[in-house]
Amino acid sequence: DMHITEIIQSGDCLLFYPEEVSEKSMERISLVSEQFGKNMTLNLTGKANFRVKMDKKATPLDVMRDVLTAMKGKDE
Repeated sequence: DMHITEIIQSGDCLLFYPEEVSEKSMERISLVSEQFGKNMTLNLTGKANFRVKMDKKATPLDVMRDVLTAMKGKDE
């Protein structure tokens, strides 16, 4: 399982910090990328994270739910 240790809102983006960067976590992040496309960016330098830009109509909770659901897709 991939564990998210921290989620931070920065402007119109949410930053998700995985506990570790592994092959399995990268598979799950790729599922998020498939769903959010160009609205998701990955940063592997320093404290690894991925950033999802929120749609103007979406709330932070909507985006968190969508990201976590996309990551879970691998288990279903």
